[in-house]
Amino acid sequence: MPLIFLNQTIKQLINPFQGDGKSGDVPGHMVSELPVDVCVTDGEHVHERLARIKGDWLVLCHECSSSLDVAWYLQKQGLFPDWASVLCGSQWAGRGRMERSWISPPGNLYAALSWPETYGPWENLIPIMAGYLMIRFMAGRGVFLRLKWPNDLLLEGKKVGGILAEKKKGKTIVGIGLNTFSSPETDRMRKENVFASANLRGIIPSGPVAGLWQEFISHGRIACNHITERQDTSDFLSQVEPLLAFKDSPVRVIDSEAPLTGYITGLAGDGGLRLSRGKSEKIIYSGSIIPVTDG
Repeated sequence: MPLIFLNQTIKQLINPFQGDGKSGDVPGHMVSELPVDVCVTDGEHVHERLARIKGDWLVLCHECSSSLDVAWYLQKQGLFPDWASVLCGSQWAGRGRMERSWISPPGNLYAALSWPETYGPWENLIPIMAGYLMIRFMAGRGVFLRLKWPNDLLLEGKKVGGILAEKKKGKTIVGIGLNTFSSPETDRMRKENVFASANLRGIIPSGPVAGLWQEFISHGRIACNHITERQDTSDFLSQVEPLLAFKDSPVRVIDSEAPLTGYITGLAGDGGLRLSRGKSEKIIYSGSIIPVTDG
């Protein structure tokens, strides 16, 4: 996987890294000793440099509006093949679901992934698939996350990450954020957010986020291909359901309509959340999940 450092001023998207003046100088917390294959600096043509590189590359940026913004910029230039990705050191306009802001200080993982073209019933399951792949990857490192439908990653009931799938003109790019080093202070969280944030510092080995992301891509690509080629969606969803946060527990669903309460029983074939409400069942497609506690 070629490692490319895009250290170029792109208006309203990227601020370059000001190092010691050496070509290819990269923020240490991102790559450490990992070799950078290509460094694209101011004055160079991005298209000409990247068009000569083969494979699903990883583009690094120091500071940008968001990894998704840079990914869509590259996609528009025809420079973002399947499984290519962008990883940035920090974001000044990171975003989550429903255009909510994503606080993005240096040290955490902020990535955008070029998702391969997906057909049929799998198309609606992309955010769930991305979350499942990250949960499975982290479980291999002894960290057991849960998926708070539809796109949050929880560790022991606290939010450590999130997934955002964006689709434009038939192309899907998946944003993934993971608090590997720090987490927002409570006073910086949305007032209506009932979940405390947490991070993985001291839980996973310290090291460059680029290395962790490269490992995830290698693992995720193989796992995704295996699942979509050898399983149907019902088999896949049966593997996801035990990983749902608050499964078989009472929850309240908050959306634009009146709040609903019920028990999470699983996932519908199109990725909707199955909510048992006494003798009836309702499939939920939007909203925020809040656990209902006694008292």
